Order: sequence, then C-alpha cells, then structure tokens
Amino acid sequence: MSEQGWRRFLAAEGVADWVVLHGGAMAVFRVPSLAEAARPAEAVARISGLDGALMTLTDGQLTVRLTRGIFQLEERHVELAQAVSAVAREHGAAPATVSASPPGRMAPPATKTDGRGPHA
Repeated sequence: MSEQGWRRFLAAEGVADWVVLHGGAMAVFRVPSLAEAARPAEAVARISGLDGALMTLTDGQLTVRLTRGIFQLEERHVELAQAVSAVAREHGAAPATVSASPPGRMAPPATKTDGRGPHA
C-alpha cells in the first residue's frame, strides 16, 4: 500500500486507538498489571486474520502491532484494528495515548529558541 493507504487507515471509523508508525499500525492498551495484560492478549490472539501481528505484554500495558511496515497496511487491517480495540475493551484494557509522533498524527516538536532558531 502507499501513503494513501495508511492515510485511509487513519481516516477510517473506529480506529481512534491506533497510530501508524514506520513499523506499521499500532495500538497501546493500559491494564493494571502484567497478569491482567494476558487476558486481553489471549482474546486478541483468537481474532481471525491476525497472522503476522505482534503483541507485547508489559507491566501495565498491551501493545498490538498489525504489520511490520507502514506500506504493508491493507484494507483488511481496518477491520482487524476495530476488532482488536473492541476485544481489548471487552477484556478490561483501556486505550492509551501513544507518545510517538506517527505520520498523519504529528505532535509539535519540543523546541527552545534563543532568537537564533529552534534547538532540541
């Protein structure tokens, strides 16, 4: 898929929990503990069509990545993202704010100025 493809993904209904990074579509869900992350992860893993997805469980969150590249997003990933979000919520996981700056949802850079231009 092209740039237009990931932009269509981000514009789709029901994917507000998701961002698109260079590594693909990703969502982070908050959970109370590592043990609590296992329940929604198991339920998400049962969603048909998630071949190639990557899940990471940590103390306090479940991260789901649908693809391993921004240009690997396909139309079917919108429905998968919607399903993942619904299943995660049903199992007590709440969407988290992702602190990355994905294409299409860019955060302004943190800069300082001293009159000579921006500095990191």
